[in-house]
Amino acid sequence: MSQATQPLHFPTSEEMPESEWHAVGRSALFWLLRDRLVDRHVGTDQFFYWVPTDPKQALAPDVYVCEHRQPDLVKSWKTWERGTPLVAIELVSDFDRRIAPWNVKIQRYAEMGVQELVRFDDAGSIRCWHRLNDELTEVATRYSALIEGTWCTKEALPWVRDDSGQLWPTPEERARAEMERAHAEMERAHAETKRAQTERDRALADSAELRAEYEAALERIRVLESKR
Repeated sequence: MSQATQPLHFPTSEEMPESEWHAVGRSALFWLLRDRLVDRHVGTDQFFYWVPTDPKQALAPDVYVCEHRQPDLVKSWKTWERGTPLVAIELVSDFDRRIAPWNVKIQRYAEMGVQELVRFDDAGSIRCWHRLNDELTEVATRYSALIEGTWCTKEALPWVRDDSGQLWPTPEERARAEMERAHAEMERAHAETKRAQTERDRALADSAELRAEYEAALERIRVLESKR
């Protein structure tokens, strides 16, 4: 097979060093978004290709959100087959600053077609870009209409707040809260059952008392009739 006719290869991974902050933050944000955005496809560290004729045009956002859940595990994401992510999130440490000029990444994300780009760095800074007039433009707001939350940090890690200002719970926190709610519902149901049983017992007692009074009245009537 000649060089000209060899099929294009779209790699699925690349060995890249990762700081502890980067690894922990990426994992925490991935599980946070995945647990919350159940109707979306949330992934992490995935190669995206948007030019069918050039495998060198690739980006691997640390975390991303796509409009629809995927039925399979994606190895390399070709946007012309599966669509473009709505949101791309990058976690930037000192190492990342040295290897990837940020203005180049912004331009490439714009070319790929993402609607929102978010950058967290290990110094606590958050920057956001929204697609305006077909370009990614930096905005002051940290609110994302695409995830219905506001980007923030929690103990130096990337996080999200809801409209009331409360931090999104981790999957473990949400599961624990649901268990506590279920337990409280069981306790309330048990209390209602106990109250109903008490009312039933009281009604039975009242009924027995009325029955006894009724039978006593009948007995008095029989006695009176027997004396006539």
